[in-house]
Amino acid sequence: MSQLKRMSGPERAATLLLTLGHEKGKEVWEQLDDDEIRIVSEAMARLGSVDPATVEDLLTDFSSRVGSAAVMGDYERTERLLLQLMPKDRAELIMEEIRGPAGRDIWQKLSNVPDQTLATYLKNEHPQTAAVILTKLDESQAARVLANLPDAVAVEVVHRVLVLGTIPREVLQRLEQTLRSDFVSALATRVKHDSFEKVARIFNQFDSGTEARVMNAMHQADAEAAARIRSLMFVFDDLAKLSRQDLQLVVRAVKSQDLALALKGAAAPVKEAVLGTMSERARAMLLDEISMLGPQRLRDVDKAQQTVIAMAEAMADDGRIILRKTEDDDAVLVE
Repeated sequence: MSQLKRMSGPERAATLLLTLGHEKGKEVWEQLDDDEIRIVSEAMARLGSVDPATVEDLLTDFSSRVGSAAVMGDYERTERLLLQLMPKDRAELIMEEIRGPAGRDIWQKLSNVPDQTLATYLKNEHPQTAAVILTKLDESQAARVLANLPDAVAVEVVHRVLVLGTIPREVLQRLEQTLRSDFVSALATRVKHDSFEKVARIFNQFDSGTEARVMNAMHQADAEAAARIRSLMFVFDDLAKLSRQDLQLVVRAVKSQDLALALKGAAAPVKEAVLGTMSERARAMLLDEISMLGPQRLRDVDKAQQTVIAMAEAMADDGRIILRKTEDDDAVLVE
């Protein structure tokens, strides 16, 4: 039995066009749009060897001219054929799509970039550049990035996408190089910063004794790193630094028993800040609950404080509150 039954439609079309060659197949190629050319070209490039029997089955109407000739599809033959059929830049762009351009790794890296980070980058680029980048992203990511752009910028970028047309190969290569040298290196710095934030969050989960012990050891090993971690940590006393509105949201989200235990023995500024977010009746109830607790183990108080901190950090991650100033805040421009 021939291969024909196992061949997909694009594979059959690729075999037909390979057999017809340039002269006889030119009119067929000219009837295909860009998407169809890419599909057939990719099938052609991956086709491999097609045995004579399959060729005969497929080309019954042309058997007298084809005979028992076999055809071979590979990247080189596909590229040569495309170069005969269309302008060089268009053929090269299609072949890059098939092979996977050398710069494809940059687009894969962009797929892992946070949407807001990518939107901030695109906002500062020329709309035409932003449009090209947007077309290289997955549709779902592109939608999220657009949603994070200012409306005027988003509209301009969308308009540029609509009239973009074919992107010349040299333009795409220059853009990939720019992204590699500028954007990815900046992302590497951001990832490094994020790793310090991650460690700071881990340290936040320690009880006070463990935190002091590990931080002291860290300070002896790398004082600079220890200081940076400390600057990023959010500790229970930092609740007093939150805005009244943000602190009120945290207080309302925490169970009253956890809040009462966390405030047991807390510094006066923190206790005053928390009580200051409450109504007179709620404040009286919380103070009564604290007084009824009696002496408590430090371990249990630490655990309750960590519960409050975790709630605050979760709310900050969701964008409901602003938790703390980070190292980069002084460099951020607010429109």
